[in-house]
Amino acid sequence: MLDQNTLASLQAELSLGEVAFYPSLPSTNDTARAWLARGCPNYSLVTADEQTKGKGRSGRTWYTLPASALALSFILTDIHLTPSLLIGVAALAVYDALSSLVDSQIEIKWPNDVLVERKKVCGILVESQWSGDRLLGIILGIGVNVSAGSLAFDEQVRYPAAYLEQFTNHPISRATLLRSIITRIIAWEKETDPSNIVSQWNQRLAFRGQTVTAIRSEQASLEGVLTGIDQNGDLILVLPDNQAVHYSANEIIHAQ
Repeated sequence: MLDQNTLASLQAELSLGEVAFYPSLPSTNDTARAWLARGCPNYSLVTADEQTKGKGRSGRTWYTLPASALALSFILTDIHLTPSLLIGVAALAVYDALSSLVDSQIEIKWPNDVLVERKKVCGILVESQWSGDRLLGIILGIGVNVSAGSLAFDEQVRYPAAYLEQFTNHPISRATLLRSIITRIIAWEKETDPSNIVSQWNQRLAFRGQTVTAIRSEQASLEGVLTGIDQNGDLILVLPDNQAVHYSANEIIHAQ
């Protein structure tokens, strides 16, 4: 069961900061920002059984329905990696956690989704919290669809949503999944060689070697072959004229 007692045990085991489980929240990231504003320790954790106004990229809404999904915000105040690499840290942690649960194909869709059999089961939103020119911390917001009762979903998701238990023959404990993700976030976040994060991210990257459309805005996009991501977390695309470019986008669409 996922509840405050579960979080207290996890707090003791992993030396977490402040932890809290809420029956319902508008957004775990909003609560995490409030914690940072008043001051909270490194590795603090907000979770909710239900999330009614969670945030996705580009202002989208991510709903987490009761008792069916994992909604969490993990707070880092001792920061040595850039926000773009921390997206990779969160995605790799989810990838690793899911790898121990399902035998199906798992991929990281740049920049912030995790797919199982090309269906979206996880969304990630990394946010920085500032006070003037001082960085208070970075929030790793993660939502994972777990069970069949109902789906957490992005209201404008371009890929079909799925839940983890579609790919297993047994129920999945949200508490066990939470422990696995947090354990792996901490391990990846302690990585001293950022190039290893990028290398492992590239190895798990969806649509690598395939044609994609990289969308920066309604007015700006590029189509090319996705060859990977660079040390800054930007896409490396080979255009039709064989020119390789490094491109920062909001999302990518598989074009084939």
